[in-house]
Amino acid sequence: AGVGSTVVACTARSCTTGFSIGQGSHVTDSTAKDCSQDGFSLATEVRLTHCLADNNNVGIRGASACHIEQNTATNNTTTGIIAGAGTLLVRNAATGNASAFDTTGANAGPVETSAATATSPWANLAY
Repeated sequence: AGVGSTVVACTARSCTTGFSIGQGSHVTDSTAKDCSQDGFSLATEVRLTHCLADNNNVGIRGASACHIEQNTATNNTTTGIIAGAGTLLVRNAATGNASAFDTTGANAGPVETSAATATSPWANLAY
């Protein structure tokens, strides 16, 4: 999707990169499944909410200054969610990935392992 796009309720399946999203765009309620590279590849300043990345190489890869909230990354080969510098990463869930989160340089909520014992409303869950 190009710069400033809105993507709602879409599915990408069995492809190289599920969604390649341009700067300043918003993606919501969408699914990337069985992609050989990234499920969601985000340029800068992209907002990604309520999406599912399942069985890709990397589930979600965000560049800098993105907003990644309330997404689920499952069974991805390498990493569930990679958040670039300055990215807000809150209330996401990751399970069955080789690595749940890569938050180096991101403004990330704490990574917790159980919703029942999480102490922050901004927690990202790795279970």
